[in-house]
Amino acid sequence: FAPNRGLVGAWLRQRRNRRQLRRSAVLEALYRLALSHGDPGYAHPLGALRTVIPGVDVRHTLAALEDEGLAHNAGGDRWALTAAGVEQARRELGRFQRHGLDDLPALPFPIAASAAAPSEGMK
Repeated sequence: FAPNRGLVGAWLRQRRNRRQLRRSAVLEALYRLALSHGDPGYAHPLGALRTVIPGVDVRHTLAALEDEGLAHNAGGDRWALTAAGVEQARRELGRFQRHGLDDLPALPFPIAASAAAPSEGMK
């Protein structure tokens, strides 16, 4: 039972990596969907996120993002990024581009050429 080795260590790393990938996917989806509306703070229904990211427990991931202060429930089942969430999404997407990974499969809609400034009404 050496730390970070063997089956238990591999399982823990895999679990942590999956959680991080889900978090990044939901953060990016919220950001790209909002930019398609011209407003990084635009709130989207949970169903739209589930459609864009099939197979991911979106509700649980949104709750985790909310705990981190990156997303908030805008009423009902509508979710939006906070100002901190917009900045985090920009950083993560920028990191992909710096490493030449900007050819990763995109969401099924175009992104605005430049991100609009976060709206004043965001948390």
